[in-house]
Amino acid sequence: MPRARLPVDQRRARLLDLGVELFGQRAFDQVSTDDIALAGGVSKGLLYHYFANKRGYYVATVRELVERLMVATELAEGVSFDMAIRGSLRSFVGFVRDNATFYRSLMRGGVDDEIQRILDEARRTLMRRVLDRAGIGEVAPIQRVAIFGWSGFTEAACLHWLDHEADMPEDELVEMMLGALLLLVAHAAPRRSASN
Repeated sequence: MPRARLPVDQRRARLLDLGVELFGQRAFDQVSTDDIALAGGVSKGLLYHYFANKRGYYVATVRELVERLMVATELAEGVSFDMAIRGSLRSFVGFVRDNATFYRSLMRGGVDDEIQRILDEARRTLMRRVLDRAGIGEVAPIQRVAIFGWSGFTEAACLHWLDHEADMPEDELVEMMLGALLLLVAHAAPRRSASN
């Protein structure tokens, strides 16, 4: 019995799901196009039809992973700022834990300019959400550096936590990151209101 043909968007979405799974288990250079085609039940030619090459497939998979992160860390409505951020951070840490290999690879690997742009855009989006929820519009350069520096702090903290998970419960990691952010937001807010 011939295999049913999937619509283009559905097949592409399934291949991206597969990419998240494969690159979540092994680093980029440990996954071959043969592995991808075999696991996806497609020919290499069809894989190249959707993604120009393995590199294009990887970039699309990174975009997919980042989009999932954006959805997972949406700030809850109808709750306090602290509660919304705490919930988002819990989702972030859970996402990091569930995608540990991929996360380590992205944060520690040789990230090129294209991947760096994807990650930087995600950082800007996440931090803009926080600033908007805190009611902070434009901030001075020193405050912007501090707020975006917090993003680097959370990434490094999560990497260390993944390597030494037994040293700190997940909730303590979340509370530590939340406490650091609240200090920065409190520092940024007065400057903003003073300039109004």
